[in-house]
Amino acid sequence: MTIGNALTAQLATDRFDRLQSELGAVQTRISEGTNDPRPSADPSRAAALAAGREQQMRVAGYAANADTAASRLSLTDAALGAMSSTLRQVKDLALQTANTATSGYATAVFRTQLVELRKALVALGNTADASGQPLFGGLSTRTPFVQEGDGVRYSGDTGQVQVQLSESHRLATGISGDEALMAIGTDIGPQSAFAMLDDLVASVASLAGTAATGRFQGAALLQLETSTRPRPLTFTLSGPKGSAELTVLPQAGAPEPVADAINALRDRTGIAATVDAETGGILLQAAGDVALSGFAGADDRVPLATLFPIEGSASAVRFRAAVMSDDAILGRLGAAIDHMAEVRGRVGAIAAEVDSQTRRLDQRRLTIDQAVAGLNDLDLAAASTRLAALMTQQQAAMQSYTMINAKTLFDFLG
Repeated sequence: MTIGNALTAQLATDRFDRLQSELGAVQTRISEGTNDPRPSADPSRAAALAAGREQQMRVAGYAANADTAASRLSLTDAALGAMSSTLRQVKDLALQTANTATSGYATAVFRTQLVELRKALVALGNTADASGQPLFGGLSTRTPFVQEGDGVRYSGDTGQVQVQLSESHRLATGISGDEALMAIGTDIGPQSAFAMLDDLVASVASLAGTAATGRFQGAALLQLETSTRPRPLTFTLSGPKGSAELTVLPQAGAPEPVADAINALRDRTGIAATVDAETGGILLQAAGDVALSGFAGADDRVPLATLFPIEGSASAVRFRAAVMSDDAILGRLGAAIDHMAEVRGRVGAIAAEVDSQTRRLDQRRLTIDQAVAGLNDLDLAAASTRLAALMTQQQAAMQSYTMINAKTLFDFLG
């Protein structure tokens, strides 16, 4: 086969192009500091690099979830702290009302303060995160705490928003409003913080001037709050012989059944009961003190009975339910404050777990980044050697081409 000048030039040009292209690619890799990204350049390295980058994306997603969880938990802790502060203010007011003779003006002032604190507690319970998701609504997106009539209703659920922090680890980002404010353990069972506030408002307003216990010497007239639809009323009757608890159904215009119930316990209490025809009340008589306590009715936020002295200058005693006594209300408010501290502790434990998981994710991300860098980053020494070799080849090829083209027919004829 005869190789002419045109074919020689074409072959040389093609080789120069290939060398120049490879030189450009090596120079680009050196400037970028990365290996050839084409799978054809190194299939096994490309597969490992793809897997590593997928891991990077997955860990980045877990880290973003951890940041979201940390943000929600921080807001939750701040809201719970404000709730605790609000409840402490409520308890301080309860102490003031218990130790202060409340005039009409003072009652109005206390009630106004309590109503405002109640509004503040509702607002804190409805706190939302940066995305608008309620912190205390569970899995529901509805406003958690809704004023309804004279009370507050929880419209959320008992679920917990959770985030994925690893392939096998899901973690809650807070607690539900039901757990935080609606089911506080007390000596009378679970009660909401709002019900406690309402109890205190009733104690200041409708129960002003009432007492949980009353005692008179010898005889007293008992007037029970009655209605045409009687509801059970329980109280403890104490006399010279001892005490007994009884439950009656006070009915308007029919005091006899109550008197009969008291007389049925005469051997235990030493107290006799008769119906006073003039007042319709029940006359209690004993050879010693007559005392009443432990009242409990269908509605504990209203006065339940009044005990009038028969002799002497003592004032009548209006009774409130035992659960509405100052000590009982203060005890429940103390339980609410303790409950908030416990809830904040649980939220703090969750936040600590998120922090721990974040540190593990950071370490995992560093390990994966190093592995990806090892696969993706260029071996500069090898690339420089390759570049030098290619440049040498290019120069040698150009010199050979020049020398061949420089010869004439006379050079070959000798």
